This record gives sequence, structure tokens and C-alpha cells, in this order.
Amino acid sequence: MPAHHLSEFEFCKFDPQKQHKLLPSVIRCYQRVFADPPWQEWLHCKQCHREYGTNMTASLQIQNYMCCGTPIEEFWPASKVGQDLNRELIPNSSCWLAMHNETVVGFCWGFPITPEKLELKLGLPALAERIRAKFDVDSVAYQDEIGVLPEYRSQGIASAMFKKRHQDFRDQSLEIGVVRTKRMPPSVTYDWFTKRLQYETLASYEAGDGRVVLARNISTLFQEGA
Repeated sequence: MPAHHLSEFEFCKFDPQKQHKLLPSVIRCYQRVFADPPWQEWLHCKQCHREYGTNMTASLQIQNYMCCGTPIEEFWPASKVGQDLNRELIPNSSCWLAMHNETVVGFCWGFPITPEKLELKLGLPALAERIRAKFDVDSVAYQDEIGVLPEYRSQGIASAMFKKRHQDFRDQSLEIGVVRTKRMPPSVTYDWFTKRLQYETLASYEAGDGRVVLARNISTLFQEGA
């Protein structure tokens, strides 16, 4: 697909409670973004918990889409994604969509949350203590999700949505940004946050998981030219 100029995309705020017609397109975009490596969250086996990405289609066809004697299931059913969106996007949340020809091609959302509630959400013991010890704040800007369809990447869409969400956070006087992403295998998101935006590792999951929690003071983020 040929590259597009950023002006060809429409960026709009999204509220699943008020913009029901957009929800199916948001869900399809979400499913496609996470179906590819490094996330591999297209299909999975409920018995052994193995995850399959779209790059594994050939082997799945040989297996007749079976694993452990049972049919492989969707990793992100539409109903699950819809429920998560309605739960996560509460008042004070920031959600931006990138649209092209009336189709959602990117998404970016997050919300303010206390360190204690974030610790419970992410399942990382002592995370709240680390946040308070390093930053001494009662609330952080949790940058929950950001993604762009593969054929629309490297065109500035993610950066544009991120900056809009960042401004929403700053308008709420939030100073600390926190994000969870994959370090192993390396993800574009991890490289972007650590190399370009200078986020630092705050906590890691157990060995073999590959996920990390990153954080930084965002009050001067774009003043530094990031």
C-alpha cells in the first residue's frame, strides 16, 4: 500500500458509550494489530495456552486448527474487546482514533489511575511502592494501548495520536506516564518508548514473560524535542 500524507487521516476522540457505530471498526483494528508478532494474539489453545499469530497460518492449516485435541479459539473475541473498552474507557480517559476512508486504522487510549489500582490491574507486586518511591505521586497517566494497522505504520499516525493523548493527560495535570510493553521479543512500542521517548524500566515480569513496565516524567516530554 502506498504511503499517505498525515493530512489524509482524521483523528477523533472516541467514547464507546456514545459512538456505538464506530465500535465494530475499533474492535477489528484492535484484533488485527495484536494478531501479528511480537504479540501473536490471533488464536490460542485453551488447554496449553499456546498463542498463535497470523504468521503461523500455514502450520495451523496442517494442524486443522487443532491443538491438544481441541479446536483453537480466538485470542480476542469481539465480545471480549468490546467489554474491555466499555470498562476501561471511563470518564477522564483519553481515547483517540485514526480514521482513513471512514475505517479505524489506529487507536490510542489511557487513563489516570492510582499506583495501588495500577498494581492490581497489572498484577505486579510492589509496583505501587516503586512508583511512589521514585515519583512521589498519587496518580499516574497509564498509557494502556496504542496500535496502528501494519499497512499504515511508519506514517506518523502513532506519534500523532500519542501527542493528542499526552495533551489530554497534561490538561489533567498528570506528570508521570506509565506503560506496559514487551521487551522480549523486542517490540516497536518498546523501542519507541525507550529510545525515542527515554522511558525507563520500572518493573519486569518473571523471566520468560518478556513484559516490562516503563515510566518517566511527562511534564517536559515534548519540550525536550522527543
